Formats: sequence, structure tokens, C-alpha cells
Amino acid sequence: MNLSAPPQLIVDLGPDITLSFGDSTVLEALLNMTEIDTFNWSPVDFLRTPDSLVTILKPTHSQIYTFTALDTMGCVARDQVQVVVLKEHRIFLPNIIRPESIEFNDVFTVYSGAEVSRVRTMQIYDRWGEMLFENQNFAPNDPQFGWRGNARGKKVNPGVYVYVVEVEFFDGSTEVISGDVTVVR
Repeated sequence: MNLSAPPQLIVDLGPDITLSFGDSTVLEALLNMTEIDTFNWSPVDFLRTPDSLVTILKPTHSQIYTFTALDTMGCVARDQVQVVVLKEHRIFLPNIIRPESIEFNDVFTVYSGAEVSRVRTMQIYDRWGEMLFENQNFAPNDPQFGWRGNARGKKVNPGVYVYVVEVEFFDGSTEVISGDVTVVR
């Protein structure tokens, strides 16, 4: 009597993944059989549902994730996926605004990728160092919270103004960015 060996348990996490800081991705463990006794992800840091075969991952740094499965016959299979997080901050601040424009570029605000969770402060100064505008604790990419070229209820003169912006990233870290913006009318 010949006995055939049971099929080998195989797990596949797919190719390595590259993400921008602040982005998320889906990790899915593909198995060649359904008779799984136990499984686990390692590490579980930044996994939304580490008790599932499919989970969402939003990491703050590069890391290798391992999935280990044990079938009902006691056979073990594992696979790894390397997740590379690119720390390039995608932050854009206009260098010219035209406040009366009916098109774009009529407001100065912070535009960013998903890595920026909020703008802690945004301040605009004239060339003598007087603060003309300040806004705090608002979401990026929303022009309603930006500067429209006004100070004390009046339009500012065309010219160059200095900004200081502090942004907070989804992991709690912050960055201060400064530069200048030109107002044209």
C-alpha cells in the first residue's frame, strides 16, 4: 500500500513593497490550503488587524514582516515581505499667490501627502517682521484655512512676505518650514 504525502503548506506574501511615508498598503497572506490551525504576523506593529489573513499596514519606518502558518497536520510555512518606507516629505507651499484670481493660486496654504496629519501653525510676516496672519491646528490641503493676502482687514501691497509653518506628521514628529511667498495683484 502506497501512501501519498499530504500537500505541502505554502504561504505567499507577494513582492516587496515600497511606500511613501504616511501611506498605507494591504498585506495579504495567500495560502494553498484552507486547513490552517494557527497563524501569526510578526511584528504586529502598525497592522490594523493582525489576527486576519488580510490586514492594512501603515508603517512609520522600513521593516520586514513575517507571516507564519501552521496547518492541522503540524506543518509550518512562512514567508516574508520587506516594506520600505521612503521618508521624503511631500510638502508644497506656493511661492506666488494672486489673491484676486478666479483660477488657482489665490491662497497660500500647506499642500501635502498623507504623511502630514495637521498644520500646527502657519504665520505670515512682512519685511519688517510684523506678523500679518496666523492660523493654528488645521488640516493640510484645505484652502479655506490659508492666507488670502490680507492683513487687518485690508489687502496687502504686492511684494515678498515671509512664512513660518510647523507641520505634524501622522507619527507625531514635527517639522518647521520657512520661506517666502510673493503676492501679485
